[in-house]
Amino acid sequence: MESPFYGANEPGLVRKKVEQVRYIRITDIDDDGRLLDGLGATCEVAEPKYLLKNMDLLIARSGNTVGKSYLHDEAIVPDQCVFAGYLINFRINPNIALPYYIYYYLQCGLFKAWKNATMRLAGQPNINAQEYKNMPIVLPDIVTQQRIVLIMSEAYEQKKKRIQESNDLLNSINDYLLDALNITLPSETECDLTNRIFYVHANDLFGKRFDPRKYSLKYKQLLDAIKLASCDRVPLKNVISDDVSGDWGLDDTVEDPDLISCLTIRGTEFDNKFNLNLDNNRTKFRKYKKASFNKIELNEKDILIEKSGGSEDQPVGRVAFIEKDMLDNYPLAFSNFIHRIRIDDKKAVPEYVFEYLRLMHNIKITEVMQTQTNGIRNLIMQEYFTQTILLPEPKKQEEIAIHAAQMRKRAFELQMEAEKIVSDAKVKVETMLLEDEQ
Repeated sequence: MESPFYGANEPGLVRKKVEQVRYIRITDIDDDGRLLDGLGATCEVAEPKYLLKNMDLLIARSGNTVGKSYLHDEAIVPDQCVFAGYLINFRINPNIALPYYIYYYLQCGLFKAWKNATMRLAGQPNINAQEYKNMPIVLPDIVTQQRIVLIMSEAYEQKKKRIQESNDLLNSINDYLLDALNITLPSETECDLTNRIFYVHANDLFGKRFDPRKYSLKYKQLLDAIKLASCDRVPLKNVISDDVSGDWGLDDTVEDPDLISCLTIRGTEFDNKFNLNLDNNRTKFRKYKKASFNKIELNEKDILIEKSGGSEDQPVGRVAFIEKDMLDNYPLAFSNFIHRIRIDDKKAVPEYVFEYLRLMHNIKITEVMQTQTNGIRNLIMQEYFTQTILLPEPKKQEEIAIHAAQMRKRAFELQMEAEKIVSDAKVKVETMLLEDEQ
């Protein structure tokens, strides 16, 4: 193996075309060691010494991603690529070890155990190039390495298929809901000057917010599509029995026996594919006075609305649904960037309202119900509450909600199956390696 070396110290720039050199940073590599979809980043100066060669192995050296790896296979990524300084380049001698074998070895438990024992935790976690180079590895004969590469490659290929099935199913939920509600979305038009010019009567603007998006042809067509649906319609506020804004509470380190410690839901916990992710390592606990907690206490079937946040390509207004099992482990609260609504189940099925509001966000209706200051998008709650909600017969609402939930559940199961396929393959490989050592 050649001496490992560190990458370039260049800021990442937006990459606009494939002809530009791709600049690979730690954040461009997913948990499976693949480059994220899209063009990625580029850099102003791409020095030749940082250009990746076929089968170069990059390993992250610091931060929470220590040990994350990427193998540059030109058959998969033919672009010219350079790599950033928080990555270390290792060139493997293929006569001794298959690069793909080393790459898959870095994803197994044997490597993780070494990494956890080796990395320095003072300040940022770190493992330097020399420490990686001195890492002991299990190196079976080439035939066994080839077998291990085949096992892992097939597992990742099966995972890829399951994930694609899951994503296809998730993407079809919008189509199912639109079809069930007889909503036909307008066809996409080119975003040229002609399609961006429109006229509004002065009377329609008097005393109202002047926002070009709100009066645009695209938004008008979306509203018309909803108006043409053949079922009852009411303002959202008519089916709400109670609503309240969230509270950020007090720091969880505050010592006071009268305070209640709660997992406090933020926009970070909103899962764009499923619902809420309350098991991630970024969750925050905050403390609340009893009176404050009673005001914002969450019940089963409550709906949470993200009223501040969003991003460049994601309008604010995502929604989440409180399910019974979420309330089993610890008290839940929600931050001041979140608003809670409680649906009167005599007027509408709460699960259906959740699916409907989620659909409205996905088709970008909420995009015109927001303002933006200092990079943060804010939902205009008055406009959100007066938006039209379609209300089929209660039986139909239940049918729609159940079917959409079943689709989302099956999509989640496919993702779990995908993870298990790779996990089982890793266990099989580790068993082979341990047997080979004995």
